[in-house]
Amino acid sequence: MNILKKKEIVFRKQTRFNDLTIIRKKNIITLWSGDNKQTEIDAKNPLCTRLEYSRNFFLSLAFHPDPGSILVLGLGGGAIPSLLHSILEKSIIDVVEIDPEMPAIAREYFYFSISERLRLFIDDAFFFIRDTKNNYDIVLMDAYIENQIPETIDSTAFFAETARALAPGGIFVANLMTVNIEHFENRLERMSGIFKDIWVLPGEVSTNTLVFASRDKILKPEIQKKTKTLIKKIPFDLKIHKLVNRLENIKG
Repeated sequence: MNILKKKEIVFRKQTRFNDLTIIRKKNIITLWSGDNKQTEIDAKNPLCTRLEYSRNFFLSLAFHPDPGSILVLGLGGGAIPSLLHSILEKSIIDVVEIDPEMPAIAREYFYFSISERLRLFIDDAFFFIRDTKNNYDIVLMDAYIENQIPETIDSTAFFAETARALAPGGIFVANLMTVNIEHFENRLERMSGIFKDIWVLPGEVSTNTLVFASRDKILKPEIQKKTKTLIKKIPFDLKIHKLVNRLENIKG
């Protein structure tokens, strides 16, 4: 973490699961887990997440524009569920976080708060999704600890349980880093054995690739059609049409 200046560090702690550092440069607040950026916001507009992959997560709404229920695996600073809660006025959002110290950090530094529609569970993501009786329209996986995905959710069994927990027409979206291409391709292969259709969106300025997986076949014109209402919902320029054009289908 030598790239950080001591005067910019406002919080630092080694928890059971994470080596956490928070820095602040003027209005920009960034959460690091090891050498991996987890969350970055502008304190003047905390609902507008700044990291490329976290902004691109909102493309999931082009697959399912009006979700009744969303499951977010991994809290971090809470920017993604906070913004979902803000723009989707009727959606129930469940967040699962394995590190019991993370919620307090998210509340103090990143303006995260729970509500009747935004619920938080401290649990291992695999066991939560295995045991849940709920079905979700969207499941977002952003569960890195530093640069590693926990073993329990880096498995065929996890992908199978996630597919089971999806509601009809639901979409599973996973943030997968491509630092190790072999690991990335192995994960895609395991997912391909579970899901009928898979689309990938590589990052342009990061090593984060988003993978969109469905139990149903999805055609790109269907995704493009659904983006019309999405543009009005998101309070930042997502360049939705550009993102949709960059989507690559790997199932054929």
